[in-house]
Amino acid sequence: MFSQNEANNWFFGENMGLRFNRNSARPVVQQGSLNTLEGCASISDANGRLLFYSDGSTAWTRTHQPMPNGTDLLGDESSTQSAIIVPNPTYPNIYYLFTVGSTIEPSGYHYYTVDLSLNNGLGDISGVATDLSGSSDGGFWSEKITAVETADCDGYWIISLVDNLYYSYKVTENGVDPTPVISPVDFMSRQSRGYLKISPNGKKLAVAHQGQTSNTSGLILYSFNNRTGVVANDGEMIYNSGGSEAPYGIEFSPSGDMLYASTIDFDIYKLYQFDLKDTNLRTRMSLLHTEEAYRGALQLGPDLKIYVTIPEEYTVGTQYLDVIHYPELKGDDSDFELDYIDFGNGRQVMQGLPPFIQSFFIINDFNIVNPNEEVTETSANLSICYDSTYTLNGPNIPGADYFWAFNDGTTTTPIPTPSPPHQLIINSDGTNTIGTYSLFVDSHDECDNKYEGFANITFDLPPTINTNVTLDKCDLFDTDSQDGLTTFDLRNSIDLITSNQSHRFNVYFYLNPADANSDSLNENGLDPIFSNTVANQVVIAKVFEIGNACYSLSNIELVATPSTVLAPIDVYGCDVGNASALFNLSGIKNNIANSLGPTGTYTVILYDSLENAINDITITENNYTTEATTLFFKVEDNGNCYGSGTINLIISTFPDFNSQETIVICDNSFPISLTAPIPINLQNNYSYYWSTNDTSYQISIPSAQTVTLTIVDNVSGCEKQKTFKVLSSTTPVLNSITVDVGDSNTVTISAAQNSDNLYALNNIDDVFTFNYQPENTFYNVPPGTYDVYVNNVCGTIVERIFVFGFQKFLTPNNDGYHDTWRVKGLDYDNFTFSDINIFDRYGKLLINMKPNSGWNGLYNGKLLPSSDYWFTITVSDHQNNTVITYKGHFSLVI
Repeated sequence: MFSQNEANNWFFGENMGLRFNRNSARPVVQQGSLNTLEGCASISDANGRLLFYSDGSTAWTRTHQPMPNGTDLLGDESSTQSAIIVPNPTYPNIYYLFTVGSTIEPSGYHYYTVDLSLNNGLGDISGVATDLSGSSDGGFWSEKITAVETADCDGYWIISLVDNLYYSYKVTENGVDPTPVISPVDFMSRQSRGYLKISPNGKKLAVAHQGQTSNTSGLILYSFNNRTGVVANDGEMIYNSGGSEAPYGIEFSPSGDMLYASTIDFDIYKLYQFDLKDTNLRTRMSLLHTEEAYRGALQLGPDLKIYVTIPEEYTVGTQYLDVIHYPELKGDDSDFELDYIDFGNGRQVMQGLPPFIQSFFIINDFNIVNPNEEVTETSANLSICYDSTYTLNGPNIPGADYFWAFNDGTTTTPIPTPSPPHQLIINSDGTNTIGTYSLFVDSHDECDNKYEGFANITFDLPPTINTNVTLDKCDLFDTDSQDGLTTFDLRNSIDLITSNQSHRFNVYFYLNPADANSDSLNENGLDPIFSNTVANQVVIAKVFEIGNACYSLSNIELVATPSTVLAPIDVYGCDVGNASALFNLSGIKNNIANSLGPTGTYTVILYDSLENAINDITITENNYTTEATTLFFKVEDNGNCYGSGTINLIISTFPDFNSQETIVICDNSFPISLTAPIPINLQNNYSYYWSTNDTSYQISIPSAQTVTLTIVDNVSGCEKQKTFKVLSSTTPVLNSITVDVGDSNTVTISAAQNSDNLYALNNIDDVFTFNYQPENTFYNVPPGTYDVYVNNVCGTIVERIFVFGFQKFLTPNNDGYHDTWRVKGLDYDNFTFSDINIFDRYGKLLINMKPNSGWNGLYNGKLLPSSDYWFTITVSDHQNNTVITYKGHFSLVI
């Protein structure tokens, strides 16, 4: 990769310099006049030719001489980022040199106008410095400055910081807008050391505060709006060690997805990577390197590598520059390399590296292998088959410049621009070789977008296979088994094609070679379950060895051996529930074989679907439970194709009926008829076998008995049984009625026992009704007069009874509740009642009273103690000539 050329020349440290060249594997060492501990800046033209450079105090021309009026500037070489150079976006000779002072020599924030048309084209500073500090105290201005192109590409934002205020000045064709966009943030720090960088896409801003405490130190990430110049107050503290380990150098990867930072803890240097896409804080940060050394800068180069300086001490530098080769890759995959550039003994790289407009380092990755797909870590890999060509495609941009190159692993060689310039045809016939082909596109659009793409080319041989095979199969499972047409599973040919090495290959099937060759993504092949349309049809297998992009074609001849269409009779199974039946498949296969006659040695094979029949996936079990279905079968005679067909498995079901039925008949109603539980319109489909030895649909029986009927399906032979339990009954006879008026009024009816007797109580005042029930006892019967019913198939009898109630408690305390004990519900219209006798628990008669009177618990004028007391009363039913004596007890509670 290679970015814009404006950042091709660097000057830093003790007269150190680098020159980047698109055709060089690494930058070339050069010398300059600048000698600085930290701050420095340089700028080149669009072709990569040096224009001028500065340490913030002096500006040097491209001939390394101080510019006229270019000395005693208000920057400071001890400032972290003492200067940055920004062009006027419209006038190519006008540049602006922005400077900031240092903590030691505070001078605020200024800019100078450099006119390259002056001084014989070497440039001169025009006018005096312009103070950009505004109302802020310039003496506290930070040592931080960065720049990025505006969103609409008509200028640049130059951003710097004082206290907690970010100043964004805009440079347009009219020069530097004197009114800044000022963005306050929460973090306040007057510890001005440490770098400020913006991501190349202008979306994120990172600042390193090299403070001494947790309140003054930290690496913070903000959002930046490159359309408005606003720094959002959404600062995320990426790293803060509490002040012991202070961040200094920072840099974004070209995409802005990775952030790198160097820290200093006394004499310990550390280099970190932060994956800004990773939301897991535990895996977001990676330590790439640590050593005993001092702080140092990080800077993206035009080759899109990040260069790292690690000096030994504050005033003792290093002869090397280190590098991060792949800043977009995570962790160790980013490939940090020590001592990448050697400047030789006696020459010192110090703490600073020149900052640039970060937009210089935007490269739009482009997938030249598959332009419709995104760029990934593997998208550049392309394997081309020998004897074939492949066209690499870049973006087609009218007026753009295209630069193609080839790298064999050692040397990068330019490739003459092809026609059309965005396409390069790669041949595997010797014209091209294995290596990396790259394309760089300079669009020259309003944003000067750059595009770069790569293709890592390898060449492969097509696999060695059997190019002509025959797939033989019986002409089975269709209506014409003599036409040479049937259904094949083309996958069964793969072992034939690959000599039983199918696990090593991917295979696709096509009607003809043209279809196979034109389907570059292998998406339009035939379904492997394929029915040939002509006898002995030839289809094509497209065969790839796994991991190899090359393929070979094989012809597959589809030969369908004629066979016989067989049509065995349907097989019935008896329903075992859920509309399923158990089938004996051995018996079914034997029946099919026996139906073919004695001349052959037949093997019958069953399948549960056409697809399984085609793939020869057999039914393995013998006892086969299934719903109604159709099985497929084929027959072989001594291993040779004979025939095929289908056989229907039918579930034999019966009309729904209960397996048992009880019938009660009055004994004077015999004989009666019993009828099979089959609808009359279906009666001839079944045979009937009664336990009475009858075989008709309906029979007559003379008396009560149990009769069993077996029903047989005339087609399937399945059978089902029903039992009729016929009982006799007599007219009801009432023996007695018992009424218990204890804790719960209970009425028990005794009648001559018949299996179908039903009992009921009906209050004559229609207050309570106890419906018919098979039990002869009724509980919790309220007081009153009831008709007792006994019913069965032979008739009904009725008798009237009386159920009276009485208080269960007597509490004679004159509170108005239960002060007098009495009986309730006396029916004088239908019954006669005797006097009531009350006894104590020992049987002593205490009182004799009229049935409609009450007792207050007194005996001989004295209140009796709390206890249970008993009573008797006799009820006479003159209509039915019955007399019943009732007994009961109650509690007297004082």
